[in-house]
Amino acid sequence: MPARITKILTDKVVVMILGDIQKRKKGRPTVAQKYYGDAAKQVTMIWEAGGNIKTKRSTADYIYCTTALRIIKEAASEIPFVELIYKSDNSWFSRSILSQLGRMSIQDGYDDNDVIAMAKIAAIAIHENCTVREVETYIRNGRKTGEW
Repeated sequence: MPARITKILTDKVVVMILGDIQKRKKGRPTVAQKYYGDAAKQVTMIWEAGGNIKTKRSTADYIYCTTALRIIKEAASEIPFVELIYKSDNSWFSRSILSQLGRMSIQDGYDDNDVIAMAKIAAIAIHENCTVREVETYIRNGRKTGEW
């Protein structure tokens, strides 16, 4: 077992205590671990081998985007101007909006119908000359506060 030195402050005197510690996991589990469970390590290794995914943050963002794409593709006929959020041939998509929609589903627990409704609002807003940044901010603030 590795040893660690612990500082204890008592009456302006620092006392050093040598003690054994156990190795422990730090922090919270990654999004991949929450979403894919035991297969998370294999899934992330495959993505990293492709060269597009390099960090845990980009892995999480990729999971959010693919989740949102899955939901939107199932209901693409219901969403007007869906091509402003993503193109059906996967040649282009608005990563920031899809990331927020995916976060709605995974982090916040909204069901697919709510995500589809928000995708409709996002597509119409972009069609009516709102910027992607404004739409992303609207979705993020709605997710955090619960007020739309």
